[in-house]
Amino acid sequence: MKILESGDHTMIKCSNCDKKLLDILHTDPEAPVELKVKALCPYCGDHSFPQNIQGRFHYSAPMEFVGDTEKLELYIEEVKEEENEILFVVKEIK
Repeated sequence: MKILESGDHTMIKCSNCDKKLLDILHTDPEAPVELKVKALCPYCGDHSFPQNIQGRFHYSAPMEFVGDTEKLELYIEEVKEEENEILFVVKEIK
């Protein structure tokens, strides 16, 4: 089993309202994989600009911190893949 080490992050934000939508953790940036990633915004209905991501990665909804407590406001409802493009459908936790 490979242990996940801390790597660089890419924060995907909405192109319209600039809210954080998706946190990408780069786990193997040297892997021969390149994907175009985009996320739908639950706040304004727009989406992020497409981001080219090189290598392998893990993803999650962005965490916010209030003092020492993590606060999660979003979740990833669906991941749509088509060839080298991935669309993340992000929803707000109510």
